[in-house]
Amino acid sequence: MDTLFTSQGFWKLGLLVVLAIFSFFGLIKSSRFSLTFIGAMLFLSGLGLGEDTEKGSDYYTWLFALQERRQVAYVACAAMVLLGGMIHAAKLNTRNIPGLGIGMMLMGVYMGTMTIFHTGMISGFAAIGLAIFSMSAVMLVLASQLREWDDFVGMLRVLSFVGCVWTMACVVQFVVDKSALTTGFGMRRFIGLSGNPQHAAGLSAVMATLSFWLVLNDRSKFWKFVAVMAAATHIIFVLWTASRTGFALTIIGFTGILYARLGRAVFFAPVAGLVGYALLTLAQNMGVEFGFERLTSSDDTRSEKWRILWERGADNPVIGVGIEDAGGSENGFLYGFASFGIGVPIIMMLIMLATMAVCVRLIKARFDTPNPVGKRIIDLTLAFFAMYWAGNMFEGFGMARISPQLTYFLIFSCFASCAIALSRDERAGIPSALDQIEGDEAYYPQPIRA
Repeated sequence: MDTLFTSQGFWKLGLLVVLAIFSFFGLIKSSRFSLTFIGAMLFLSGLGLGEDTEKGSDYYTWLFALQERRQVAYVACAAMVLLGGMIHAAKLNTRNIPGLGIGMMLMGVYMGTMTIFHTGMISGFAAIGLAIFSMSAVMLVLASQLREWDDFVGMLRVLSFVGCVWTMACVVQFVVDKSALTTGFGMRRFIGLSGNPQHAAGLSAVMATLSFWLVLNDRSKFWKFVAVMAAATHIIFVLWTASRTGFALTIIGFTGILYARLGRAVFFAPVAGLVGYALLTLAQNMGVEFGFERLTSSDDTRSEKWRILWERGADNPVIGVGIEDAGGSENGFLYGFASFGIGVPIIMMLIMLATMAVCVRLIKARFDTPNPVGKRIIDLTLAFFAMYWAGNMFEGFGMARISPQLTYFLIFSCFASCAIALSRDERAGIPSALDQIEGDEAYYPQPIRA
């Protein structure tokens, strides 16, 4: 941070001031501007310091300064989300704050408490503060914004746009130094601007799924184009990571959004497929090597890690041995057990059971709502939860405090609670928010049009 105040860093400080002023006035003009910062939180959570395994050092990418300070930037974006909520406090609605998100926040507090025993009070209280502040900001503001089905689509558009920005950032790095996009010995696996192939695969699997949903359902030609680009490029990224988990999650996600409308999908799915094939061919012609043989491999890369995690947890079942000494991250439950003791897998199991209960309510809500877009949004939400918990069996999704999967989970938890409430109101014949409030066109978006 000190470099901002040197003569060479004044332009950076000036840029930050301009962005802060622009953002402040944007928040004053519309509370929906807060969604931009939720998107920024997703982008930042997808960053990480990649390691060159051959040299044993971090990659210096063109966004290294941001990657190095992503936690500070993440908190700053959460603060802007909360500021937007405070400016438009009259429009906040605590009724739909998701219980799943609160459960995830409580688990973060618990892990922060255990961190006090491992690395000291400063680290522990910082982790607790991060969990409470960042998660509550997203849940409070987003749950207040989702009043109509079109609002859900608006949030998905923001996420898909973030996917395109992440793609463009990787393209810039490809031009600057493409070796920094991959890691590993022998076969080079894609990490993008994240820390490792599994993080990149998790980010891209969900991004490809929600973007493909927009390809099928968005009636705006511009946003459909954005979604096609995001879906196609992130499918490529999943393949480039050679992650079997990421590939499986993508299949789960696509199945979830296609099962109820396969008839119409056959007309739209080839669009993303053709774009993806063209990009795949272009990438191969530019020297990109895809590890397709690993995707079809039956090699067991999990059992040994699971054994180590179990043994580390059994060595200290009350408070664990800490994240640094856990020995792996190939299962969320075992990773939590090894790092922080038996309390984390118990809380995680309760959250998973609660998710199952919410999914049952979502299925009922799908029958309650007469809105076809609402039904498809519920399909996407169900698909995400299936992806998340399936992935958590093979990766430590539930353990990360700043990660794409955590950001996705908070967003879709808000989707779930608001979808259930909206469908219930529709069934009861209660007027929607747009019907109750007249003349507020600056705040509420117009219906999605082609």
